[in-house]
Amino acid sequence: MRRKGKLMAVGIICILTAAAFAPVAFFISFASGNGGNTLYVGGDGPGNYTSIGDAISAAENGDNIFVYTGNYSEHLVVNKTLNIIGEDENTTIIDGGGIGMVVQLLANNIRFSGFTVRNGGRDWSDGLVMCDGDQTTITDVLVNGGRYGFIVNASGCVVDSNRMLDCYAGICIAGGEGNVVTNNTMVDQWGKGIDVENAAANTTVRGNYFKSTEIGPASLGGRYTLFDRNTVEGDENNGYAGIWLAGKHVVVSNNTFIKCGLSDFYAYISCEIYNNTVNGKPLVYMEGKSNRLVENAGQVFLINCSRITVKVQNMSYIPTGIFLFNSHECTISSSTVSNTWIGIRLFKSTDNVIIENNILSAGYAGISLAPFSDGNIISHNIINDNSRGMDVWSSHNEIYGNTAERNWLGINLDYGSEKNNIKNNTIGNNTVGIDIWQDSSNNVVEGNNIKYNSAGVALGYSCQENEISENEISHNTRGIDISMSSDRNRVEGNTISENTWGVSVGSKYNVITANVFLNNKLKDATFLYPKGAGIAFNNWNGNYWGRPHLLPKPIFGWHVPFPWVAFDWRPLLVPP
Repeated sequence: MRRKGKLMAVGIICILTAAAFAPVAFFISFASGNGGNTLYVGGDGPGNYTSIGDAISAAENGDNIFVYTGNYSEHLVVNKTLNIIGEDENTTIIDGGGIGMVVQLLANNIRFSGFTVRNGGRDWSDGLVMCDGDQTTITDVLVNGGRYGFIVNASGCVVDSNRMLDCYAGICIAGGEGNVVTNNTMVDQWGKGIDVENAAANTTVRGNYFKSTEIGPASLGGRYTLFDRNTVEGDENNGYAGIWLAGKHVVVSNNTFIKCGLSDFYAYISCEIYNNTVNGKPLVYMEGKSNRLVENAGQVFLINCSRITVKVQNMSYIPTGIFLFNSHECTISSSTVSNTWIGIRLFKSTDNVIIENNILSAGYAGISLAPFSDGNIISHNIINDNSRGMDVWSSHNEIYGNTAERNWLGINLDYGSEKNNIKNNTIGNNTVGIDIWQDSSNNVVEGNNIKYNSAGVALGYSCQENEISENEISHNTRGIDISMSSDRNRVEGNTISENTWGVSVGSKYNVITANVFLNNKLKDATFLYPKGAGIAFNNWNGNYWGRPHLLPKPIFGWHVPFPWVAFDWRPLLVPP
């Protein structure tokens, strides 16, 4: 027994000694499972190839290629079933010189591992590693600098334990079925971590870390995509980075979102979303629910819901804080939403109440009433420091008692918004206080305090039959600005004071009456009619112009190219 033990020990020592002198062959034979020959690239061994491309040309299906540490300026096309392994992923470098697709894996059952692939092209068809062969495995590869890190347009492929830097999309699953993306790390400056396109099916994305500072960490299209147990991180300077849902039967589960979350959508997405967190709080995604209470969430999505109460939220650094899609009679109250792309957005959602919230520092809009969101009440909110304080692209909404300050647009009625009532709001220190944009008509702006804006109230192209009445409009550069083709509006009973310009009109058939003009610096009122517009008839009668006027009050302007004059034929002797 003792002799047998000695012989066994000697045998093990011999095996280990042989392995020490032939580490590469030992590794490949066990790692690949292939029974083919092994070809070497680089290094000092006799017969070694100087380029990877030459080794690929010489290899047969089932062979192994081992590449020693070094810089290889090549573009590779692999159209054979090979096992290609680099000595060290950080020091075995394939450099594409900034041109085209660097590595193309076209055959089935390729294994590609242990490389840095860098400097691919930046055009839409370029990238670093493309997989067009089924059952291909890509592991332990660092891709750096290209339009796409990995493009997979095949089935049954595995992309595992890789790193991606400086790519528009770290991984693009362009098509195929049953592909698996696991344990990868993507830290990026300008694009998406992963893009699953609609031609793909049954893609699994699990256990990855994605960070994106610009476009968004992930876009999930395709059919039956599973996005599970990933860590997804945005950036505090980019609140709109999010997960775009674009496919059918997508499952988003057990993920950790940091300074990002889900992006909202305009078309119904069939998906399951559960057990995710956003900035350490639950991501609440409800579909088809009613009569529920939601508190203390990191992000809230209500899809086809009714009578849901969302309150006492404190959320930030997410694409959209609270999103209602086709949801009705819900209440959002007593919440603070900040540093988002959109604070609260409603789409196809009616008869909801948004009351007593603080909506701050949104990149696009503090509150957005997207199309078909009618009959909502927006009341007593503080909406400050956003791009658009409130963006309304719908009709029949009641907007009153809010404070909107230091926004680009305090309240914006977007294209085609009609019959909204904007009353008793405080609108100050915005670029435009209330902006009524193209083809928005029959809206009422009444009883608001509009101060210290570049433009107090602005009517864009073809906004007709709006009423601007009983407002305090002061200390703006332009108090009221009615642009070309915005006809038949009524400006009545306002106090227009201490502005640089009181009222400026570029359209016709408007009524400007019973207003008080006081101490406007350059002009109380003027007009500018473009060349060829014809005579513009506006009714300026019955205003108070800072002092009693016994004679008609002239109003000077331009009918291009000539100076022109209009009259208030019956100016008031005292304020109304």
